[in-house]
Amino acid sequence: ILSVVVGVLGAAILFAIVRRLTGNMLAAAAAVLLFLATPATAYAFSMATPAAIVSTLHLAAIWLIVSGLGKPRAWASCLLGVLCVLIFFTRQNMLLGIVVLIPLYVAAIGKDRGIHAAFVLVSAAVVAAAILMVFPSALIAQALHLPVVTPYFIRWGLLPPDFGLIEQGTTGLTTMAPAFGAV
Repeated sequence: ILSVVVGVLGAAILFAIVRRLTGNMLAAAAAVLLFLATPATAYAFSMATPAAIVSTLHLAAIWLIVSGLGKPRAWASCLLGVLCVLIFFTRQNMLLGIVVLIPLYVAAIGKDRGIHAAFVLVSAAVVAAAILMVFPSALIAQALHLPVVTPYFIRWGLLPPDFGLIEQGTTGLTTMAPAFGAV
């Protein structure tokens, strides 16, 4: 039943996005039909895979961008930060999508861009920290792959001591941090 709920929610959000962009209900219905009739989408939503959940979360983030064109709202900025964290912790390979979503949202809201960028980033940081504190052993391994973050986790003592030993005894970086020294 979760797969049906996620699929219907994703289709409804897509309908709202296309209707808002085109003003045409027929175009919105056609977009939903194409979305749901695609075999990969049908499979993902029938199995309630993380890809289906990320798809719906991503559509919700796009809806916030489309609905907020020229209308900065603090709650929408905070919600985008939460959605970005949920997207990342569901599928880490969506990090680049998140990197595109946040600047696009900030550019689309119009005025007060700085404060709303701060709302997005602070809400994302708070939710990510809360998730890591609630599920430290399950999620810390995923968070270690974030660029720049791992050295701070080691310095603040948030990682198990074994990881610090592994990091010191490894010749290459175990994280996705860029190796500028090798260039």
